[in-house]
Amino acid sequence: MSLRVPGLAPLICRGVAVKDIPDIFQLCHQLGYEPCQMGFGDRIADIIDRPGNAVFVAADTEDTPVGFIHVFIRHAIEIKPCAQIQ
Repeated sequence: MSLRVPGLAPLICRGVAVKDIPDIFQLCHQLGYEPCQMGFGDRIADIIDRPGNAVFVAADTEDTPVGFIHVFIRHAIEIKPCAQIQ
């Protein structure tokens, strides 16, 4: 999926790839999170292997991730299952 916003470079939204792991790690730091580097890629792999979970990246024209999103099915007693963005 390609997104066009006037005045901004085009972005591509796609599923996460192994090559994105270092960039996602850096993005986490830019966002103020302090993830543990050891096992970081394994945690991403575990998330995308779980049914009902997906990780997407927004990539620039060089295919470098500039954003990411984790979406999963949330199950709760008080509401119907829904998508939760993490």
